[in-house]
Amino acid sequence: MNRPRKVGSLAAVLCAGADDTTPVTIPQEYLDAARIDGCGEVRVVFRVVVPMTRPAIAAVALFQFFSAWNDFGLAVEWNLTIAATLIAMAPVIIVFFLAQRAFIEGVTMTGVKG
Repeated sequence: MNRPRKVGSLAAVLCAGADDTTPVTIPQEYLDAARIDGCGEVRVVFRVVVPMTRPAIAAVALFQFFSAWNDFGLAVEWNLTIAATLIAMAPVIIVFFLAQRAFIEGVTMTGVKG
């Protein structure tokens, strides 16, 4: 019997808070206050729990993306990867050096009052 694979998938990110081992804790008072205000369980999750755990969810999603990206990068030849990176970065660096004075003036003007 083939079981669905949860490790390294979006399901793992979405179900990360399904057990009691997660370090993110939400005070019970917030959940009770939402229930007193008339929220059902689903609404409590989407109106209270998700907004309060959004930074943790974002961090888990970011680490998962980096892990998947690194797995993909191991199959690529490094000399081609470095060459493609140089080709992609070269125009940006050239434009920055050509317009460096305008960038510096813009940064200094935003910090000056008066």
